[in-house]
Amino acid sequence: MDSGRTEPRDAFDLLGIPAAFDVDAGAVRRAWLERSAAAHPDRAAGGGDPADAERRSAELNEAKRTLDDAERRASLLLRRLGGPGEKDDRSLPPELLVEYMERREALDEAKSRGDGAGVEDARAWAKGMRAEHERACSRMFAEALADANPNPETLRAIRVELNAWRYAERMLEQVDDVTT
Repeated sequence: MDSGRTEPRDAFDLLGIPAAFDVDAGAVRRAWLERSAAAHPDRAAGGGDPADAERRSAELNEAKRTLDDAERRASLLLRRLGGPGEKDDRSLPPELLVEYMERREALDEAKSRGDGAGVEDARAWAKGMRAEHERACSRMFAEALADANPNPETLRAIRVELNAWRYAERMLEQVDDVTT
C-alpha cells in the first residue's frame, strides 16, 4: 500500500551511482553534471518551482561532495549496509589509540619548539595512516558487498577502521592548523 511517502535517498541514489566504496570519480562528476543541469533553478523559470529547483541543486551538490570524499562515502556506505554509526561505536584498537596519543604529543612538542621537520613528520605519518585505513576499508567493503547479507562482524570491523581513519584525519587537521 502506497502512503504517498518516499524513502529518503542518499548520495548514491541521488546521483544514480552504484553503492560501492571504490567509485569512478569521472562517473560521479558526469552524473552530477547531468542531474544538476536538469535541476538547475533557471529551468524552473519555465513553470517549475524555483525553491524546489534550488533545494534539488543543493542536494545534488551535497551528494557529490559526499561521494568525492572517501571517508564520507565510506560512512554512508556503512550506514546503507546496516553497520554501526559513528555515535554507536567509537572503538579503536587499543594499540592504535596509544600510538595516536604519542604522535599527537610529538606534534604538540614540535609545534611548541617551532620544529617544522617534526610537524612535517607528523603530516607524513598521518597521511600514511589515512592511506592504510582507506585501503583496509576498500578490502572490507569489497567483502561486505559480495554478500547479500553482510556479516555484522565485518560491518563492525569497518566501523572500527573508520574510527581509526577519523583519528588520522584529525591529526592532519591539527598539522594544517600549525602550517596555515
